Amino acid sequence: MNELWLFKSSQTILGKKSVYFNLFGDYSYLQEGYYKSVDFYIKGLTVHPTPEEALDAYIIAIALEKAKKAGINIPEYFIATAKTPNNYYPLIGYSMNPFSNNSFMIEDEKSYIKHLKSLTLTDKYFALFQKLPKEEYRLDTIRCILGKTTIPEYNSFAENVFKTFKIPLMKIKVIVTSDAYLLSSIEPLPYNTLSINEKKLLEKMGKWERK
Repeated sequence: MNELWLFKSSQTILGKKSVYFNLFGDYSYLQEGYYKSVDFYIKGLTVHPTPEEALDAYIIAIALEKAKKAGINIPEYFIATAKTPNNYYPLIGYSMNPFSNNSFMIEDEKSYIKHLKSLTLTDKYFALFQKLPKEEYRLDTIRCILGKTTIPEYNSFAENVFKTFKIPLMKIKVIVTSDAYLLSSIEPLPYNTLSINEKKLLEKMGKWERK
């Protein structure tokens, strides 16, 4: 496992020639990658993601509104408690508590009731539900490395999401319809799960540093 997580870009990224990134890849709240960003912040280094950027990306309701404000398409959604009724299906349900990134596909009322309790931790937190299209659609997951992806179809979309959230390594869940890409969620992409080709892509863009 790589023990250096500070990466300095050697080409123009986010409008600057030199930008520092924490490449741990999983910035979940109170986990190791998150604390690395906190440590960089305390030391006075401008390193992406900042703790605030990490929370903005991983707390689903904030992520959707931030994406919408930036002009990125998002699905219609609603926020629910354990007692919120619903008559629309299919859905994707997401937990909104900072300690979990659970998500479920929900096709009917029985599934909705079952997962609602789990996602809200028996009504301790809110849950968020995204409405999936009634017509044909697909769910894709993009692996994004400093705004780049190995899937040409998603080059522009991945770059826009990266510029908005500044998360250096991320999996982007996308709802694909006949006429739009809808951002569903941003999830961790740990560095140690990158493929050889993804690491080669990364190495072309900068170098590791000790601070």
